[in-house]
Amino acid sequence: MAEEARKRADVQRDYRNASITVRWEPKYCIHTANCLRGLPEVFDVEARPWIDVDAATADRIAEVVMTCPTGALSFERLDGGQQEVAPSQVIYHRAS
Repeated sequence: MAEEARKRADVQRDYRNASITVRWEPKYCIHTANCLRGLPEVFDVEARPWIDVDAATADRIAEVVMTCPTGALSFERLDGGQQEVAPSQVIYHRAS
């Protein structure tokens, strides 16, 4: 049963150290792999946990998280660093 809960799309995961918390919300993830390409020492789908926030600086992690196109990854700085800017407006495009 624990295995089933781990794979549920509506579960969010927080990965934290003293400097940063990275949140992953799988229901939004479309697997563009920007995180994997941008910082493979932090984001590694073969490792458990798959996000290692101790493997790079909080600044670098925040920079790569900001490349996530869907917001599946987000962060909160715990060290006084610049916080993630939430989008002020969501724009929906209708298919023609």
